[in-house]
Order: sequence, then C-alpha cells, then structure tokens
Amino acid sequence: MMSKGDKLYHDHMCAAVLNDPSTSQFSKDIIQAALKRDPVDVANELELLANLFKDRADRLQKEGLLGSYSRIEANDDK
Repeated sequence: MMSKGDKLYHDHMCAAVLNDPSTSQFSKDIIQAALKRDPVDVANELELLANLFKDRADRLQKEGLLGSYSRIEANDDK
C-alpha cells in the first residue's frame, strides 16, 4: 500500500508534468485517463504499449522510414 508521503509525491509529480508547457497534449491525456484507473492495470498496459511501440520504432528506423513516416503523417493532416 502506498504511504501518504508516497501518494503526495506521486500527486505532485503528476501535477508537475500536467502543468509543464513542454508536455504534449497526448501525454497529458494519457496521465489524466490513467489517474482514473487501477495503477497496476495502467502500469501493465503502459509496459505493453511501450514494448509494442519501441519495436515499431526500431523496425521503422531499421528500414530507414522513421523520419519519412512523421513527414507522411503530417502531410495526411493537411
């Protein structure tokens, strides 16, 4: 069980990240959604997603597509 001090530290860190102007809206949305869920479930799901997207980034980088992929996506939004 999380101590009161640990919870305060965690709440402070989440608030700091949420209030940081350099934090992407994507990250803020994930943090806000995650705070409403079971923290063990969130940790497990984020680990799964981190592994999934790390593998994807590694594959795209290996194929020389990582830089071009972001440009393709940016052009699709226009």
